[in-house]
Amino acid sequence: MSSTTPTVVAPQKGPASGVSVTVMDNGFVIATVIFGVAVLGLGYYYFFRSEDPFTTRLTWFAIAVAVMALITYGVYFIYSGATGGASTGNLTPAAGVNPTTANSGNGLAVPGSSLPVAAGTSGANYGVQWWMYVQDWNYKFGQQKDVIMLGSVGKSNPHVYLDSVDNTLCVLVNVMSGASGASGSSAPSPVGSDGSAVDDKFTCKVKNVPLQTWFSVSVSVNGRNVDIYQDGLLVRSCLLPGVPQTASGDLILMGNGGYSGNLAGLYAYGRALTPSDAMAFFSAGPPAAAVSATAASVATLPSGGYNVKLAVVDATGQEINKYTF
Repeated sequence: MSSTTPTVVAPQKGPASGVSVTVMDNGFVIATVIFGVAVLGLGYYYFFRSEDPFTTRLTWFAIAVAVMALITYGVYFIYSGATGGASTGNLTPAAGVNPTTANSGNGLAVPGSSLPVAAGTSGANYGVQWWMYVQDWNYKFGQQKDVIMLGSVGKSNPHVYLDSVDNTLCVLVNVMSGASGASGSSAPSPVGSDGSAVDDKFTCKVKNVPLQTWFSVSVSVNGRNVDIYQDGLLVRSCLLPGVPQTASGDLILMGNGGYSGNLAGLYAYGRALTPSDAMAFFSAGPPAAAVSATAASVATLPSGGYNVKLAVVDATGQEINKYTF
């Protein structure tokens, strides 16, 4: 009996497709507008209402403007450090990214200039969310399958990849050299115990990610805390053994051949994510164009699924008879 073509789960709605980037933080614009209005008000008072000597008015005007700038932008930077700065729009093409479209296996590069600056006092807070569809694990079996990577080998933050042999999603973060808990020991993992630190790098793992269905992934780094959400729910939380390294350069999607499937609707944030961020992202669903493209691709596969073989063997392990379904 031949197997049937797998069904692609297609939620009915998705975020806007295409590529768009927010080039300026709305909070910064608001702070600048407030500061500008305040300067106009101060100017009106000191130069049109005050009767003090001109030099006195000019001096007090300069002092007032400096104080207003410190207050306005001080509040902005404190707020942005706690809640984050700019976020991007969808950084992937409408139909998503797969090993074929990702620059012949070299990956799709998102320019570092398009990414928001990480927030927080240590500059290590950020978030990234995307949708992915994994067709099978036969592709590059026995090899690591890259999903996304910011930075380079030995200095990445994050490096997300699929395990070489089983359906495990790995989030690797390089930490500062000599971090306590590195070099082979295990670091605390408040939710479960899937995490390890070796040679100044820590890997937080999510086991049993689904195959042949769309699912969302949200990765949040807040200081030394790494939270991973799947389909809007927190599934893994790990504590890094040290301060994360600051990665730079382009964000590579599906690098080194990627994985068998599609990656779509990727958004980056200059702040840590909240549970409501992850749930809202999941509730919106994957981009409709990517779902359609994946369904069309799966429909062209020879069988699209798996066969089951039952075999009768003798005492030496030699097959005597077999049945394939």
